[in-house]
Amino acid sequence: MPKVIAIDRTENHLRYLLADFGARGRITIQAAESLSVDSEVESVALELGQQLKASLAAHKATKPRVMIGVGRGAIETVDFKVPEIEEALLPDMVRSLAMRNLSSINDQTPLDFLTSHPKEDGSRNVIAMTLREEVRRELDLLCEAAGVTNTRILIRPHELRAFVTEEESASEAMLLVSCSPQMADVLLVHPQGSALSRSIRLPATSSPAKSAELAVNEIRRTLFSLPVDDFDATQIDQLLFLGRDNESPYLSTELGTALDARVQRRDPFEQVNVPAHVELPHRSQFAPLVGMLLNETRSTHPIDFLNPRKPPAPVDRRKRILSGVAAAALVIGSGWFYVNSMFAEVDEANADKLAEVKDLRETAEKAQPKIALAKSLIAWERGRINWLDELRDLTIRMPSSRELTVNRFSATASRDGGANVSFGGVAKSPEAVSQMENSLRDGHHHPRTPGLRERPGQDGPVWTFQTSMAVTARKADEYTSHLPKDIDATDESDPVRNDESSEDSMSDDTNDQT
Repeated sequence: MPKVIAIDRTENHLRYLLADFGARGRITIQAAESLSVDSEVESVALELGQQLKASLAAHKATKPRVMIGVGRGAIETVDFKVPEIEEALLPDMVRSLAMRNLSSINDQTPLDFLTSHPKEDGSRNVIAMTLREEVRRELDLLCEAAGVTNTRILIRPHELRAFVTEEESASEAMLLVSCSPQMADVLLVHPQGSALSRSIRLPATSSPAKSAELAVNEIRRTLFSLPVDDFDATQIDQLLFLGRDNESPYLSTELGTALDARVQRRDPFEQVNVPAHVELPHRSQFAPLVGMLLNETRSTHPIDFLNPRKPPAPVDRRKRILSGVAAAALVIGSGWFYVNSMFAEVDEANADKLAEVKDLRETAEKAQPKIALAKSLIAWERGRINWLDELRDLTIRMPSSRELTVNRFSATASRDGGANVSFGGVAKSPEAVSQMENSLRDGHHHPRTPGLRERPGQDGPVWTFQTSMAVTARKADEYTSHLPKDIDATDESDPVRNDESSEDSMSDDTNDQT
């Protein structure tokens, strides 16, 4: 059986596990290695591919089956709800709704998706995902330089699902965490069927305690911004840290305390065979790769951009029609003499009706999928947003331009009558981005900033960000941020209205204090 290699690339670092699959899905690790190159080289992907080729040749694995895992930042996502619909029609509906929300998606774009359990009305939450084109080109260059052919492109955090049983995921909310020196992969698994992932860059610092504190704050902020409506993503029952007891002790302890969750450690290699010659100094960083190997034996990869979920192949109706015609001809031929002699007029009328019913049934069957899809899309099409008021409201609530500047802004309509807004820019500090999110977040705005990137500026380091925000429609008189707060908008002689204004002010003060 050919060898299987699971690869994970993070910027100028690459890790891989080379394994053999034995009888009954038994996995034996043949090699585990971390590669790295100088980030200043002309092509990081090319250099890493050449190193990988030499390493595979040393292990006599020139034609392995290749799986590559990418981080959460390598993909574009859009989340929405779909009504009750047949599974065969779901892929087409998801692609149609995703194309309306992400301009980078077309009919040929590799797209895969996750769904939650159906709700009482049959609707489901959907997270549609597509691989960024520049990441796809880098992976192709890496494989070409290594002399291998890629067969799967997977999402690294979602592969951690292999370490949780169905019974565990159905009973409590679990947060799975694996760490490398550069990145922490986080997967939230909830009994309602949701599986939400993030890849969080770990700060470079010489103090493990300080690094753990910064990482915990980033993970908590990420959990708070996850796109969930049915449960509180910050209410975690169990924290499952994939690694040995001596790996990232500060992070697991501090994170368990911050989330008020039970902390459990699990060796990611306990389900595979590791010979004595294979050295694994830090096991947690290889956890997503072990998950990829385990899911490969079970055929349970949650997302695979090279083998996405597709609608079933269309049924060839010609054979059915010919078989039906042949059977009908046989029946009609055998009883023709009797029917013709005794019920000639009835037979002629029945034949006309049967032909009419058959034509109508075939027409209805052909049109039914399109009708169902059209009804579903129309049913989920709702109002419009007053963009003049909305942009004025967003501008007023943003931090000052000295602290944060928006360079890019785009908005697309969503199926529930609101919009999905995406904007990016530069901030003088991470606190300015947090201030921006807190200022914008309310019942009509749900901003999410997956991560920040530090880069040098003229007056010191600055932070680039990319924020996505779900916006719901509201009436024109609900836009109040431009009104002076010290001027009462009602007549003082109206005691009822004045009482309402006082309550609003108290609510605003309370929110500010919070």
